[in-house]
Amino acid sequence: LAIALIFGFSDFTEAKPKTSKAQVKLKSKQKSKSKGKAKTSSKAKTKAKSTKKVTEVKGKKGKKGKLAKVKKVKYPSMQVNKEMDLGDGMFYKHLFVGNGYSRFSVHVLSSELNEKNKAFVLKGADHIDDLERLHDMINRNDSIEEMQVFGATNANFWKAYSNLPIGPTIKNGEVIQMKSYKEWNSALWDDQHVIIDNFLIGGLLQNKYGEWKEISFVNHRKDSSGLVFYNRFGGDTIPYMSSKEFENALLQIKKEILSETYQAQDSLEVQDSTEQEFDVALLQNELLDQKRIEKIEYSMPKIRLGLLDTPSLNADLRYVVLGETSGTCPRPRNGAILSLGADFDKNSFKYKVGDTVLISFNTTTHSDLKFMNGVCGTPRLVRNGSASHEASKEGSKGRRFVAKQLPRTAIGTDKDGKMMYIVAVESNSKSSGISGANLSNMSSIMKKIGCYDAMNLDGGGSTVMVVNGKNVTSHSRPDYSRKISVGVCLGKKKDKLIGKTNQVDKKSGT
Repeated sequence: LAIALIFGFSDFTEAKPKTSKAQVKLKSKQKSKSKGKAKTSSKAKTKAKSTKKVTEVKGKKGKKGKLAKVKKVKYPSMQVNKEMDLGDGMFYKHLFVGNGYSRFSVHVLSSELNEKNKAFVLKGADHIDDLERLHDMINRNDSIEEMQVFGATNANFWKAYSNLPIGPTIKNGEVIQMKSYKEWNSALWDDQHVIIDNFLIGGLLQNKYGEWKEISFVNHRKDSSGLVFYNRFGGDTIPYMSSKEFENALLQIKKEILSETYQAQDSLEVQDSTEQEFDVALLQNELLDQKRIEKIEYSMPKIRLGLLDTPSLNADLRYVVLGETSGTCPRPRNGAILSLGADFDKNSFKYKVGDTVLISFNTTTHSDLKFMNGVCGTPRLVRNGSASHEASKEGSKGRRFVAKQLPRTAIGTDKDGKMMYIVAVESNSKSSGISGANLSNMSSIMKKIGCYDAMNLDGGGSTVMVVNGKNVTSHSRPDYSRKISVGVCLGKKKDKLIGKTNQVDKKSGT
């Protein structure tokens, strides 16, 4: 602009030489020729631009009110960056998926469920209200379970502070969390079928006289009423205190005792060498008793039950009555505890030691299938092949959750329900040109990779996928993952299985 002003000013001040009529005619011919050349060159440029995958999008107005043009590249619909055959039809793929003018980094674990390939749930510390890193869940599972994990992602959302997973959660036929939430969907599966639906699960107890009672909650009590069923995910003893809760409380009491000791010594009011020394073991026992008494559960009558069958949903499971107690009750190794609420009338429901009772957890739909594992999430992303999320219908209206470009996790299946897909989408990365996904993006992605039905899982900072021990969604920290409540994984049965049994000695309860 400065150069233009200078030249303009000089042209205005200097005297212009006179030109003849012949010179004027010559100049006009030269101008017309140059215009023709300009027209042909502009046409050639437009043709060249049309062959490229480039689109000009109008941006914000500049200083002179003109719209600036921003060039954005149209990415390919789907591009395979990496593919790994995990054996027997189980695959891991890293894809770049184009959606309009955005590119998503998508990690996919897929497998058909059959005798060899299995999908199952991982639970933080194998307790309903504990959190654990996905890496640690996998390592612990591989050391004690009959399945070897090849890949896994995070699954359920969970409640803040209480850490309870939200919605139905089932592992190896045992219910971890029973209650549904709002209109959220769940994915339940047996050895060969994955079904995504709005599942409701109910629990029932029947004694030998055919009397039925409804089970209100599983592995946690809301108030003093109702029957509560505790399996191994409720803890080794009922009431249960997590190690973290215990350690925090113990540390606080230690601080208070030390503080009181120092204050007494400084004031010279207490100088008694005969005082009992600080006994950590004694303090632990006292603290444990104190915390248990504070819980509503402590005073409830409890029936100890031994499991006689292999657990699953939609099946009547036989339990033998091992005895009744109150206070702190140890759970039988292969059994459960039934806690009788304040409103329970024992006279109307008779049982004695050695009796067999039936307990069943049943789904309101697809009750003919014996589901072994299940997770819950929101919203539905793909329904019967149609890619459209259902967040509003399921009660999720938060603008950030619905529309923000975030890392996401999802689970899906094909039309036959035999193929399972677990998917993780990475977060935004300007340097790599990668975008996080909103729910609409996620619906399209799940449809593109082959899902006939799909459901969103917990995402954001919880998003993680571990394949062969490495977090593939974190390029800089492959050995890191944050603590989560529930994971879902694909794996295989181990070649050499450790012999296990659910048979219970009716006398000992072991």
